[in-house]
Amino acid sequence: MKSILMVADHLGANGTVTYLFTISKALKAIGYTIVVIGRTGVLGDNFKHENIPVYEVNIPTTFDDKSTELQEKIEEIIHNHQIDLIHCHQVFSGIVLLHMAQKLNIPYVYTLHGLYNRREELLKILPKCNQIITVSQLVQEQLVHQYNLSSTFIPNGIDGNDYIDQSDLTVRKNLHIPDTGFVVFYASRLEFDKADICMRLLKAIEELRQPNLYALVAGEGFRTKQIHNMIKAMNRKRATPYVHLLGSQQDLRPFYRSVNVVVGTGRTAMEAISCEVPVIAAGAKGYSGIVTKENWEKMKYGHFADHHADQPIHQRNIKNDISQLMTHEKNIVEMKEIRQALLRDFNIEKIIKDLNSLYINTLN
Repeated sequence: MKSILMVADHLGANGTVTYLFTISKALKAIGYTIVVIGRTGVLGDNFKHENIPVYEVNIPTTFDDKSTELQEKIEEIIHNHQIDLIHCHQVFSGIVLLHMAQKLNIPYVYTLHGLYNRREELLKILPKCNQIITVSQLVQEQLVHQYNLSSTFIPNGIDGNDYIDQSDLTVRKNLHIPDTGFVVFYASRLEFDKADICMRLLKAIEELRQPNLYALVAGEGFRTKQIHNMIKAMNRKRATPYVHLLGSQQDLRPFYRSVNVVVGTGRTAMEAISCEVPVIAAGAKGYSGIVTKENWEKMKYGHFADHHADQPIHQRNIKNDISQLMTHEKNIVEMKEIRQALLRDFNIEKIIKDLNSLYINTLN
């Protein structure tokens, strides 16, 4: 079987790397040799635990960094593992490895997780790929419309065995949150628009003034201090802390299993739904609200507000939806139906079958 080099900018706790980990495990299980590179991050250990070789290399954070030492190190990894195909997921590492693929005449695949990057950045990579993968139909359509480029639609994959509904009160006990407390969870990079969402969520929770309402925030980024100061100010208004900043977390499953609702987007939304936790979709493109079985197709199409949303994010909308879920929590039957829809549309076995076919076509 062939050897694939999986590449990320940074192996930190984010949806792209979690997705990369999921497909790497599944590809390894069907016989591929998977090798991973990226800057050091907390999820690097996950690959190591699955006996997937990981090289923590100093991927640049600008396009101007043309380190000869870095290129030599990556070329050595490629030669040592006899890499047959390079699969990239983010722009800075993507451009470095594109140059390497061209130099060594190795097929190059790029997964476009959303049109977040500037046009000039994507144009450095996309027209030169052997294959482009898009993770939502909306991004596939936009790629044709904005760049006149075709792609293969292969959505994010969820392994239902990894994310299941299982009661776990450890998190609540550790944070001294009562069993009767209503807990809202937000997990993301604390940067750019994702940090803005976090701050609006916290303002909504503060405005609700519900004594049994708690919030957990997982993640890190250059705006961590700003959010930390906001949480500190909020907690001063109560006898005991009700908002907790958890930092970067390697495994979010214990948190999904301890909370009442997740505010999130993309991969986070999918993992929470698989654990049968209600989700409020708020992401890079705005606000789509509570995920229901009635609006499932719309939520899927917009990748849970990461690629498309109905309205801008405002704490009023968040506040109303949290209040609605506090008053009428979603029943177990509906959450199981939403989970079934998720595993039907994002089943990891189907995703790996499609990815395997794309690799075979690219390599032949």
